[in-house]
Amino acid sequence: MHRTFATLLTLGACTAAPSQPSATVSVASPGAGPSPRLVVLVVIDQLGTFHLDRSRDHLRGGFARMLGPDAWHGVGMHPHAKTETCPGHVTLATGAAPAVHGIPGNRFLVDGEKTYCADLALMRVESIGDVFSEAGGSVVALSLKDRAALFLAGSTPTLAAWTDKHGVLVHRPVSSGEPVAVAPPLVGAAETRAWLAEPWAALDPGAFGTLPAESPYENDHGLGLGFPKRPA
Repeated sequence: MHRTFATLLTLGACTAAPSQPSATVSVASPGAGPSPRLVVLVVIDQLGTFHLDRSRDHLRGGFARMLGPDAWHGVGMHPHAKTETCPGHVTLATGAAPAVHGIPGNRFLVDGEKTYCADLALMRVESIGDVFSEAGGSVVALSLKDRAALFLAGSTPTLAAWTDKHGVLVHRPVSSGEPVAVAPPLVGAAETRAWLAEPWAALDPGAFGTLPAESPYENDHGLGLGFPKRPA
């Protein structure tokens, strides 16, 4: 997962009994208690647990709540070597390894043809979004990347939204498999330019500890590892 992006998936208001999941998806078994009314899954690429451990003393609210004794389980591991966006997000969405869910990379060969991964037809198992949709719930996935939003949302979400290469927010409604632009834009061009003109400074530089030397593999679009950053 090359860049640091956040993906948000919300699932809620399931009015029907949960459908039987595939062997790769774990849901509460019948009789285990009432069905949840709202589930929120946030995926942040490249946020290793060491970042949270190093910054723990500087965190307030949000992340600090998640690091409490009742919520913190920093032992999750991907059971596969190539943790690019597509295979990683599909594994999180399905509980299956790439050899099972069918998405081994962001780009791979299908019948000898180089294929981009953001195609739900390539996925061999259902996602957590599919389970909630089949149970009558609403499913919404938001991300900067199409390949992150699509797979967490599943085949029939209420809304899956992301940005395309031109920065336009697009969504895929239930009635159509093709993404369409949202109109009017959620953020105006003038507002965007104002944000890009502002340097991004670390509120507490000490929270980042000692950073490794700059590397071309960690220099995302020229932003680098240090602060302040100048997005424009």
